[in-house]
Amino acid sequence: RRCEVAVKGLAVDCTATGEPFCVIFWPDLGPGASLQQDAVQLEVVLSGLCGPQSELTFFFEIKHLVQHALDVCFVATGAKIRTAFGDVALWKGVDENQQQSNLETQEDDWTSARRGSLSTSRRPTANTTSKLWIERVSHKKSSITTNSVDVTITLRSEEVAAMSADLYITRFGGEEEQIHHAAQVQCFQDSYFVVRVKLPMARCRYEVRFNTSCHRTPGKLEPHWLKYTIATSEQCQALLSSLEDPLIRKFGYAELSPAMQLHGFVVLAPLTYRIMVGRCHFLVYVDTQKALDRALAISSPADIAGNGVMPKIDAHNNSRGTPLWEEEERAENPSLLATTLFSERLRMEGEFVTKRPVRSPTSSGVGSPRAKRAPSQNKSSTSLSPGMVEELQRHLRKTLEPNSQDSIGGVHIDIVLNNGACIRRLQERTDFPGFFEGFCTFSEVDAGSPVRLQFRTPAVHPAVFAPRLVAEWLVCRSDHFPINF
Repeated sequence: RRCEVAVKGLAVDCTATGEPFCVIFWPDLGPGASLQQDAVQLEVVLSGLCGPQSELTFFFEIKHLVQHALDVCFVATGAKIRTAFGDVALWKGVDENQQQSNLETQEDDWTSARRGSLSTSRRPTANTTSKLWIERVSHKKSSITTNSVDVTITLRSEEVAAMSADLYITRFGGEEEQIHHAAQVQCFQDSYFVVRVKLPMARCRYEVRFNTSCHRTPGKLEPHWLKYTIATSEQCQALLSSLEDPLIRKFGYAELSPAMQLHGFVVLAPLTYRIMVGRCHFLVYVDTQKALDRALAISSPADIAGNGVMPKIDAHNNSRGTPLWEEEERAENPSLLATTLFSERLRMEGEFVTKRPVRSPTSSGVGSPRAKRAPSQNKSSTSLSPGMVEELQRHLRKTLEPNSQDSIGGVHIDIVLNNGACIRRLQERTDFPGFFEGFCTFSEVDAGSPVRLQFRTPAVHPAVFAPRLVAEWLVCRSDHFPINF
């Protein structure tokens, strides 16, 4: 025995439904307790019983059943990433003056060569993003000849906010066709952009074209003049027989949203567009501070007012963006309710105990808890008046408020299947903050369905369930795929 453990909550169920006698207790394992590393062993003494024995003793061992499997997948994914990005040549830089001179020369050559072959609607126009300077780190020349189906290109630019890439196959006579999901771009620290390209056929000529956005308008992607020309030799593996091959629907990398580069997201697993039926491991790295700063930057004052989020100037002290009351008011008064659903998110008033006083602007405009909705002028017989909604919320509040609690963490990441019918939230690792992972099992019924990765910032947007798309995959059956497909 090491120490006595306090009990936060205790309930005894003596109903005839289910187990006739059930004791539910909540042990207080202390702040920061986690089952991720070591199991917890408890000796439970149940006293006050009526019968031959007035006291019973039980022994429990509580441990994370799937943590070992998660650790194995976490290490395996790290080994794959290290193999893919561990080459020193991918991260070597060059002289900026010489690089700028080479890029300007190739920009003029590319513009003159493409002027005659592009139609008016597709001809690159002079815009802000086309002049953004991009340093070519891994491949100094714009022409590449390879025997491999996988090509990794590293770029660097402090002027580019977000970037996307498209792969085109070019044929004789100027014909070209885009290959979907064949190029993937992710942004790393120090403004490095890693471009992964998968080439489907041998003895072909491809072009990698980029779309970029500047920091002034980060959400607007426009074509950039930089491009790479890739030629595959006869020794290159053929993943598809042609672009009409049925496997092309499952070909390529996961579809990533370029806007997620602004929020500090890096998808680590799975990287391919297809997800096989069975158990799948998802791993995402999130720069939580960058994600919260971006969410605060694009939020309206009405969304931020009264939600208890730390101001931007203080947010750097808490990487998870935990609301202020988590460490202040809960420590001062543990009896306060653990939810702000009714007191702040629904902006209700009443005699019930609230978690903390509502902080809001003094004016009676949007965001004020005392602001009343004006009654609608055109009411139908089936519409609900504001008074009816408030009455319904008041009745629900009596039962739900004492039995609810707010989710912790500033960033929530969800796996969404069947258009939201099934949602599974990824959990953040305690030993590696910022890494969110989890298992999802897909059946044969899910084959052909898209899987989406979405994220939310409930600490910044408490009143609106507004998930944002991060990535998308396709569930596939265990068919025969070529190697490196």
